[in-house]
Amino acid sequence: MQLNLKGKVAMVAASSKCLGFGKVQEFAREGDWVSIASRSQAAIISVALQKCQETNAQVLGTLMDALGKASIESWTQRNLENFGWIDCFLVNAGGSPSGQVC
Repeated sequence: MQLNLKGKVAMVAASSKCLGFGKVQEFAREGDWVSIASRSQAAIISVALQKCQETNAQVLGTLMDALGKASIESWTQRNLENFGWIDCFLVNAGGSPSGQVC
């Protein structure tokens, strides 16, 4: 996939596995900087190190809970402090709540 992300900063929430992990892989292959976040500290560190080694991209891993406003703000601020800006933001977290829809 050609995303033309060279020189861009991509932020990907819920990026330690499944769809988020796949998006991180694509962003890291094409871009220079990827900011990733997950609720699992061990998982996000592992993914960040793996993608840095595989692609030579700069990957910033952050512990973040997508349900918490303060956690999201902290992740965003950390990204801005490290990279200076945001070009792409992918929220991959969540799903429908359990129970009845109507």
